[in-house]
Amino acid sequence: MNEQKTPEIDSTEIKGFPVFLPKKYLEISMAKKINGLVEACLNCGKNHILIDFSQCPTIISPGVVGVLELMYKVVDDYGGVLVISGLSDFHARVFTMAHIFPEARRAATLEEGIEILENPGK
Repeated sequence: MNEQKTPEIDSTEIKGFPVFLPKKYLEISMAKKINGLVEACLNCGKNHILIDFSQCPTIISPGVVGVLELMYKVVDDYGGVLVISGLSDFHARVFTMAHIFPEARRAATLEEGIEILENPGK
């Protein structure tokens, strides 16, 4: 029997920062779900956000567009900081070509991402 590969997202707070952890793959419906969760955080005054992709090896093009929209919302509309961690080198290049970086900050690991959120001016 084949196990169905359904995307999921975990959310938590680390040191008071909202952290979102998409799993399996990111496509448009999952990106919209993340955007809704982040918007709820933004509306509560939490504008320093981390998304860790270490458990999400596949990012489909519409998912990249969803992250781009999210980046503009967090950084431009709310004056916040968006940190993206756990990307493969390939996906980091795609995010750079999509102009998500350098507006969003890149971290190799979730732990490094939290450090960036704690000291965003560095």
